[in-house]
Amino acid sequence: MTMRVESRRDDNGRLLKITIYKGTAKKVQLQFDFAQDEFIDTITFFGRREELPSASEIVALISAKFMERVQTLGNIEDALPTGTNSIGQVTANAGTNLNTSLLALEAGGNLAAILARLDVALSTRALEAGGNLATIAGKDFATQTTLALLKTRADLLATEATLATIHGHVDSIDGKITACDTGAIAGSLTQSTKHDAATYKTVLASLNADGNLVAGVANKLIKLHYLFIMATATVEGDIKDKSGGVAFIHFKHQDREGVSTAFLSYPACLMKSQAVGDPLYVDFSTAAQCYFTAVYTDADAV
Repeated sequence: MTMRVESRRDDNGRLLKITIYKGTAKKVQLQFDFAQDEFIDTITFFGRREELPSASEIVALISAKFMERVQTLGNIEDALPTGTNSIGQVTANAGTNLNTSLLALEAGGNLAAILARLDVALSTRALEAGGNLATIAGKDFATQTTLALLKTRADLLATEATLATIHGHVDSIDGKITACDTGAIAGSLTQSTKHDAATYKTVLASLNADGNLVAGVANKLIKLHYLFIMATATVEGDIKDKSGGVAFIHFKHQDREGVSTAFLSYPACLMKSQAVGDPLYVDFSTAAQCYFTAVYTDADAV
């Protein structure tokens, strides 16, 4: 990336500030402070570390700026008179031409001092004491105990047969909930238990209109031993021994209200049909979706 450099000097020609542009917008600044002996004492950096040029690049830039000053002074001085004067060579004390490449970092000079300060400054900026970078660097993420445990768990889950089983159960539960919501489960679930010389049967029903709670059984009486009702809106009605029959249980509930009766063991019951073959019937006076759980027997013939 092309770098552009601007410099600022004081009235004595000393270099005060160098601004280095990388590209069109990114920039860093180097500010120079001089000691009483006129040597550079401190160099202050302004800008983001990752945008700083390397130490050698900075030295090269500073060298170029010093050379600009020399060239400027040469331009404003009168031209050298013709004769034996040589431009481009420096005569050493021994009478030989001095190799100008040795001027890059002369011992004890300004450029050597600048390089030393740059090396220290850049190394200390990498992980400032107590800063975020130092905190992050102190974490050994490759061997952190917690991460290792998480990886172990993740590897197990990837091949865990239990996941397939869980998935099957979730699908099954979802199907049952859907069936309850649509009313499709009404009358389809029965569970029998032998007790008290009778077989208890259970029916789950979802009704929003008049209809059988328990269907009639030929030559049998229906005895109701337990009843649970849950309303989804304002509802009122009766449980009768058949359509148009005698109302034995009256219910009236608001949204999400319900009732659960005590369980009466056979041969006792909450109510029963009056004639063999008759059903237990729900007669709504105010209809709404309503869920019923009924436990009954059909053991008696009279």
